[in-house]
Amino acid sequence: MEVIVGKSNRYLTKSVNKKIRDMARKVELIIVIGEKKKSNINKIYEMSLKETGNAMIVETIEDLYINYIRRFKTIGILQDPTIPQNQLEIIVDMLKHTQVEGYIYEHFK
Repeated sequence: MEVIVGKSNRYLTKSVNKKIRDMARKVELIIVIGEKKKSNINKIYEMSLKETGNAMIVETIEDLYINYIRRFKTIGILQDPTIPQNQLEIIVDMLKHTQVEGYIYEHFK
């Protein structure tokens, strides 16, 4: 399994839309890390779902459905910049235990 990590912008812009589309071409699932109640996180989730057919919002580690995730060979992760870096690290560590083979980091500006 390959994981691509990117940071989403606080504001949904055309460049963020393009980067989501670019990521979606490389992955089978996009995990959006952020608060479910934020409208921009929901927009990023909806676009990710539209582009890949598979997306999920993860606010806490409890939202990470490992049995579902294991079906995919490539995973993209988009992190809301307001979410602490250690929360991303916890999720990536969890993915390592599902036989993740490598990482590609893409940062959104």
